[in-house]
Amino acid sequence: MSRRTPLWSTPDFGAYRFDHAPDEHDHGDIDEIGERYSASFVERGAFDVEIDDRRWRLGPGDVLLISPGLRFRVSHLAGDLSDVCLSVAYTADAIDGSDRSDAWTRASAPVLRADNRLRYLHWSLRRAFDRYMPLLAETCAIDLFREVPHPREETAIPQPRVFDRHAERIHAVRECIDRRYAEDWRLHELAALAHMSVFHFARLFAEFVGRSPHRYLADARLSAAAAMLRDGRSVTDACYACGFGDPSHFSRAFAQRYGRTPSAYAQHPH
Repeated sequence: MSRRTPLWSTPDFGAYRFDHAPDEHDHGDIDEIGERYSASFVERGAFDVEIDDRRWRLGPGDVLLISPGLRFRVSHLAGDLSDVCLSVAYTADAIDGSDRSDAWTRASAPVLRADNRLRYLHWSLRRAFDRYMPLLAETCAIDLFREVPHPREETAIPQPRVFDRHAERIHAVRECIDRRYAEDWRLHELAALAHMSVFHFARLFAEFVGRSPHRYLADARLSAAAAMLRDGRSVTDACYACGFGDPSHFSRAFAQRYGRTPSAYAQHPH
């Protein structure tokens, strides 16, 4: 049996690191049944997973998706138990909202192959745990569970040192946007903060974060506006305080994100 070391938990999410004890021996294929919705990043080593007569070999950077009731079998090549995984589990009985549970059930494969987006999420989670940044950890978990599994185009994976440097810079830009969302940012300004060319920055930001810089800024503004409305600010105040220059555009964007107009949200925010 693998060892499970708790790393972090909230009422909604829990994170664990799985590895094997030094004196553990391979007992052959192990049948398991999923208890929660979970996503496991392979950090080191490799292993095989068999589900419904389909088989995948997972290595570093790959992610295994498990849903409640899913029966799967894990095996190790030549008894090698050196694999280590970081797992994020959704602790509720079901993934509520956006039919994520249905999306996982319909997924063509329970394995997501390593790409820059997943590597960045993994990097951000480790950073959050190492530096005790609960908000970042929860944001990464939400971003991970928001993803609907689908085949991805293969992207170039940089060397670890280069990847870490890129991740640090992209993360710094995200933090800047989160703090200064009301400013009228231009792409070349954000790229300059990351010390990258405009084209390189735009491509890497979208690969790592899963959204374009423009979409990320818009989402940050809408989240801030919703918080202001919940605190009793007027629709007009929230509109301009969050960097929207056109109330009509603000109303349309807000309704698309939250399913109701800002005024309706202000009356019944929950």
